[in-house]
Amino acid sequence: MFKTEYIHRSSSTYTQGFPKMKTMSPPPFMFSFNDRFAYRTPPSIKASQVKIKLHQNRSQIMAELQKQLNRKQSKPEMRKSQVTLNSLLLTKRSTQVSLSQQERVQVLWDSVQAKLQQQGINPEDFYDLFTDLLKPTRYLMIDRYDMHLDIKYFRRLRGTLIQGLLSDGSIQNMICKLQQLKEHIFQKKNLYQQLRGIDGINKIIQSLIKYIREDITLCGFIQDYSQQEIQQYFVDIINDIIQPQEKIDKITQKITNFVNNNQINHIHYCLFKYIVYRVLLEREFDMKTIQTILKIIDWYKVVCIRQPGLRQLIGDDYNYFIGHLIYDKKNVEGQKKQIELLMDYIFNNYRRGIKYKDVQNMNLNINLIRKTALQFMNRYHPSHMLLEQFKQELDILGCPKYKPSNELVTRFTNQIMDQHSFTDLYKENDIDGPKLLQKELDFIMNNRSYFRYSELKLIHRPYNISNEKFDFYIMNFQASFKNGPLCDHLVERINSFREYIVSDNK
Repeated sequence: MFKTEYIHRSSSTYTQGFPKMKTMSPPPFMFSFNDRFAYRTPPSIKASQVKIKLHQNRSQIMAELQKQLNRKQSKPEMRKSQVTLNSLLLTKRSTQVSLSQQERVQVLWDSVQAKLQQQGINPEDFYDLFTDLLKPTRYLMIDRYDMHLDIKYFRRLRGTLIQGLLSDGSIQNMICKLQQLKEHIFQKKNLYQQLRGIDGINKIIQSLIKYIREDITLCGFIQDYSQQEIQQYFVDIINDIIQPQEKIDKITQKITNFVNNNQINHIHYCLFKYIVYRVLLEREFDMKTIQTILKIIDWYKVVCIRQPGLRQLIGDDYNYFIGHLIYDKKNVEGQKKQIELLMDYIFNNYRRGIKYKDVQNMNLNINLIRKTALQFMNRYHPSHMLLEQFKQELDILGCPKYKPSNELVTRFTNQIMDQHSFTDLYKENDIDGPKLLQKELDFIMNNRSYFRYSELKLIHRPYNISNEKFDFYIMNFQASFKNGPLCDHLVERINSFREYIVSDNK
């Protein structure tokens, strides 16, 4: 770094160091003019003549002004009609704006009304909600809506409204309003309540510290800190997870300093994330709560790998990036809105306004978008983990979700637990086998992404799972779910995880 020196300049700075100059004498008169120059005096003008000239000029000016005034006064009706015409034009313009707004509402309502009827929903019950969604305001007057809907009915309503309004420019604002309505109707608990308040958070922190002290890789990072310092550190992190602070730079800087001082990398981050997962499972929190927290923790990954996220890497080129992904040249504006929503879904993994089914209803060519997007992103040289995360989200969108019956899950769990090779593995590592198998099936069949591919690889490495054991796992799955097109598709999906689960590649 170059050192910048600021120099104070006084008035004496400009007077020092200059040589004394001799005063220049004016040149002699003889050298001022050439020989051909002849000085002539101006002709003399009498004072009376000057007065006459000024009077003439003043008269001409006054006559011109009077002429202009007479011209304006002679056409009062024309001036009045011009004002009236301007007023009419303004009125017409405002009427046109009003009419265009009414036409917009009517055109969109006609489209949505038909879709609602197809879903068995009475459109007239939701017309007021529809018009409020189209207003440019950011917030919905939720007190106006005392709706008694079950969650499945609301999802149908929400999905139909979004599908009908995709062509409108304010779709993202509408999605936010629908989320406000959902929270109002179903009174969803916040994360603080889901974690059972202060008592639940304290128990989580104590368990986290216990597991980190027992972990060979992570224990060294906290040995130089007192118990109180470690507890306060985790309180700050959990507080940030539950309720992101306005001064987010403070907690970010705290984490960044800890990461840099201790040379934390993505392996340490992954081990910590897995410990959080185990603690939350042991405390028997709802799986949706666990998934939410793990997705929020993903935000800390960019700090550990010391690289901004993909959205930040693209930066000012984002609009160009979106335009690069458009492949339907006949519907550029419509597809642009859809791709913007798709990227909003991918880049906001833990805080999504748009949902999986909404993206599915767009019928986008995910494989083509995936290929084009990865080619575009390579120019920014992102971390392979960030690219992998982006690929995983797009892979998930390309696969349908399946929800197996409890009977099938129980049958599969019983078959695996009857095999000594699996039960021994679970006992040696103090793992609840049946619960783990249920989570595995849910992760695979519902395309979960709270663990990334590279994280799965690190998590399974200590267990030394062989190809033979992995094949045996698939055989039991086939026996439980029976052979058929659906079973074959699910087996193919399970097999896609082989490279992240198997440790020996013999």
